[in-house]
Amino acid sequence: MKTVYILTKEGKDYTQEGHKFIVSHLKETFPQFGETGKLDDYWFHQGEILNNPNMLKEYLLKDIGTVDTPGCWIVVSKEDGISFLGGTSTNINNFIKDAEEHPDLTSWEIFVEELKLVHS
Repeated sequence: MKTVYILTKEGKDYTQEGHKFIVSHLKETFPQFGETGKLDDYWFHQGEILNNPNMLKEYLLKDIGTVDTPGCWIVVSKEDGISFLGGTSTNINNFIKDAEEHPDLTSWEIFVEELKLVHS
């Protein structure tokens, strides 16, 4: 079972339809990891608590993957759609470093900035 962390600006929860949307896009975007389209294969962690970088760090370290294979998925929900980051050791360690350097930012804000770097 893969854990999916859903980050929203306001710390909102996704509905079951939202979970289906995420799983559909995971399967489509990352078929190399054998992701399935069944909701039962994923555990969704969401809500306001994840916008606290220290709490998210604790959760992510339990699901840390290798450099090549994610141990979880991080979904960043924005007004224009969703973006994925794999919970690889590189991505999680970058988040931890950024959280320490910017203690005034939420987890969502940190990942939005990281995504800007990835896509530039």
